[in-house]
Amino acid sequence: MGDHLLPCAFMPLLCCGVSHHTAPLAVRERLSVGPREASAVLGSPWLRGAATIAGLTEIAVLSTCNRTELYASVGAHDRDLADATALFMKLLSRASDLSEETLAPHVYMSSGLAAVEHLCRVAAGLESMVVGETEILGQVGVALGQSVEASWSGPVLEAVFHTALRAGRRARAETGISRRPVSIASEAVALLRAKLVSRERPRVLVLGTGSMGRAVARVVANSDFATVHVAGRTASRACELAKEVAAELVSWDALADRLSAMDAVVVTTSAPEPVITVAMMSRAQATRQFARPQLVIDVSMPRNVEPEVASIPGVALYDLDHIQAVIGSHLEGRRLEIPMVDGIIEEELAHFDRWRRGSALRPVLAALQAKGEAIRRRQVDEHLRAIGSADPDLRGHFDAISRAVVSKLLHEPSRRLRTVTDAARARESAELVRELFDLELPDDPSEPERCSA
Repeated sequence: MGDHLLPCAFMPLLCCGVSHHTAPLAVRERLSVGPREASAVLGSPWLRGAATIAGLTEIAVLSTCNRTELYASVGAHDRDLADATALFMKLLSRASDLSEETLAPHVYMSSGLAAVEHLCRVAAGLESMVVGETEILGQVGVALGQSVEASWSGPVLEAVFHTALRAGRRARAETGISRRPVSIASEAVALLRAKLVSRERPRVLVLGTGSMGRAVARVVANSDFATVHVAGRTASRACELAKEVAAELVSWDALADRLSAMDAVVVTTSAPEPVITVAMMSRAQATRQFARPQLVIDVSMPRNVEPEVASIPGVALYDLDHIQAVIGSHLEGRRLEIPMVDGIIEEELAHFDRWRRGSALRPVLAALQAKGEAIRRRQVDEHLRAIGSADPDLRGHFDAISRAVVSKLLHEPSRRLRTVTDAARARESAELVRELFDLELPDDPSEPERCSA
C-alpha cells in the first residue's frame, strides 16, 4: 500500500513479527507461544510497565505454528514509534532467549494502513504456509479475544482486527481460496504415502491427540494404505482417538520400546521439549529387525523431535520446512484466486480508511480513552508516591489493576457508540459524550492535524 498519512487523533498501528517468510524453523520455534503463554505475556507486570513508558495503549499477540506477531496502538510521533519498536524487539528477545542482534534480520515491521493490510492478508490466508488455510481466521479472533481479556484492547485494535476478520470471512465465502482441500495434515500423509509406497501395509505411529494429530490419524485411516497406531500423553484422549479411527493404542510409557517396530512416526505433539530424542531413536535402530529406512515426520511447533535424529543411519527426518517445500506445487488452483482476495482486501481497507477519517465518534472515543488513561496514570503515580515505593513490579501490578478497571468501565459505552451508523445520531452522541466528560477535541474533527504513520 505504500506510505500513508494518519491523523494524529488516530493512534497509528504498529506490527512487528517473524514468520516462515523471514525466519528459519530454528528461530520460529523459539518464538512460538500457545494461548496460555500469550495470555501470560499480555498480563506480565514487565510488559505493563514497559508499555507505559513506550506509549503503547493497546496490544495484541498473534502466534501460530508459522508466525509470531505483535500489534499495538501507539502515539503518533516518530519517537513513539521508535520506542514501541524498541520495546517489541526486547519482548521478542525475552520470549525467544535470542539476542536482538540475532533476531533483527528476521523481524519485519509495518505501521499505519500497511499494518492493517498485512493483518487482512494474514486473516485471508494469503500469508500462510498453505495459502488459504482456514485455521488462521480463528487464531486471529483468539488473538483479539486475549487482548480484550487482558484489558489491552481498545478502539484501534478492535477496528483493525474486525476489519481483518471480515476480510478473511469474505475471502473464503466469495472466492475459491479455501475450497480445494490442502493442509499440513494432508501433505504429511501424502509424504508418508510417497515414501512408503513400496511397503505392504506399513505401520504408522501418530504421536499426539490434538487437532493436528487427529487430522493426520483420520487421513491415514481413511486412505487405508497403512496400519495406524496412536499414542498420546493423555491416555483417555489417545484411547478415544484410537477407537474413532480403529487404530492400535500405544501406551505413552511404552513409546520407546515400540518405536523400532514402526515404519513411520508422525509427531504432532505440542510439548515444550522433544518427545523423540536421539537416544530413543538410536536404541530403536539398534533393535530394529528391518533393513528399510524409518520415516519420521515432525509437524510440531516447536519441534518435538531432536534435529540430530536426522544424522542417525536408517532414519529419514522431515519437519515443517520440508512440508512447506512440497506443498507449493499443490496450491496453483488457490493462487489463481489471489487477485480476487486482493480486491476484497482493498475494499475492506477503503471501508476502514473511511471510518478512520470520517467518523465523528472516533476522536471522541480516542479522547475518552485518553482521559481515562490520564486519570489512571495520575492516580497510580499519586498512590506510589504516597507509599514511597519505586518497585517496578508493584507499579506493574497497580498498572494492571487500574488499566483493567478503566478498560471494563469504558468498554460497554465505547462498544455501543461504535455501533452507531447514522451520521446525524453519531454527531449527537459525540457531542453528548464530549459534554458529559468535558473532553478536549480538535476544533474541526473532520480535519485533524496530520502526521506520518
